[in-house]
Amino acid sequence: MRDTIKNILKQYNLYRIPVDIVKLAQNLGFTILQQELDYDGAILSNNESFKIDGKDYNKAILININQIPTRKRFTIAHELIHWINASEEERQHLYAHRDDNLTEYNEEPDINAWASELLMPSGLLKNFLKNLDYFYISPSIIYEVANAFNVSYAAAQIRLEKYQKRGI
Repeated sequence: MRDTIKNILKQYNLYRIPVDIVKLAQNLGFTILQQELDYDGAILSNNESFKIDGKDYNKAILININQIPTRKRFTIAHELIHWINASEEERQHLYAHRDDNLTEYNEEPDINAWASELLMPSGLLKNFLKNLDYFYISPSIIYEVANAFNVSYAAAQIRLEKYQKRGI
């Protein structure tokens, strides 16, 4: 999946800091719709059009309008990973939604990890950290990564911990 993510970002000339996740979604044919939702977001992809608020769509990502911008970016990345991870057949009728309360759904932690990779690709993260000349993860390093990659402090911290532990 890591190579797939890198190739998709390079294909659309988006392999740079910060990853323009909205542009990626649009390049993949998705419309981003911000609405009041009881959950963080959802992805809908169908070979036949469907209606949302009276308009026809084939591919849409719904985002909870009440979330902070970094959370919206993460939710878009999360939903795109569902789509990237799906087979061509599954993409014809795909529906998934992001809700942190759904802990029983065992695929969600992996989807979240790959969403972090999409927003903070290993190669870009490695080069960024090399330029910082860091020796350990500190609050200031986490802040620098969060700020540069336009992600939350928590997302940067989790990503850095995995990067330090596994080098990915």
